[in-house]
Amino acid sequence: MGLSQWDESGSQHNIHCLVQLRIDYGESRGGWKPVCIGYFQSISSSNTDFVNRYIRLNTDYDTNTPQDGGIVVNYSPTATQTNLSGSFVGGIVGVSNPTVDTVDSNLFSAGDLVLIRNSTSNNGLYEVQSHIGTVLQVRGVGLNAITYNIAGNQFVAEASAGRITRVAVSILRANSSTGVFQQARGSNASAMTSSRATPRHYNWLIATAQILRLS
Repeated sequence: MGLSQWDESGSQHNIHCLVQLRIDYGESRGGWKPVCIGYFQSISSSNTDFVNRYIRLNTDYDTNTPQDGGIVVNYSPTATQTNLSGSFVGGIVGVSNPTVDTVDSNLFSAGDLVLIRNSTSNNGLYEVQSHIGTVLQVRGVGLNAITYNIAGNQFVAEASAGRITRVAVSILRANSSTGVFQQARGSNASAMTSSRATPRHYNWLIATAQILRLS
């Protein structure tokens, strides 16, 4: 589900939601703002400027249990990639994980972070559970949970199309125990470790804020 939205300069922003799209009247410029209810939202544009002073995450979460959150950047797609074929099959709780067929065999290893593009409903970042022959299984709903919450955990059942690529990502997150910023990077979730962000990493965050024009 999605819509196209134009800003004051006439630039088009395509907004896609996996589950449900709601239009609310709120604080955004012009009054109306799109809100995605579901696992992920994608905004497709050359550059997206934010006039707000802060980006607020976890705004719908009010359970008395800490929950992490942060920013994930796909900084280095690799040459390990293949086209998709067959169908996307959703995971079943306690039974089986989500799967999709690929053209090439045995390319990806357990824990690899992969990016799916040009599908109808399943674009996004996923964590590989196995790639046996041409059957790719991802972690999430089913028997094997995702290692980090940065990855999608379910497929929408549909005929598959598009491309899948192993990618390296960089993560900046507030941890769920103390709220301290941590950083991690890599292309395999099983091998990634997080560490406390140093002043050098805060400088990166400040530079990112300047790019997003938050001030």
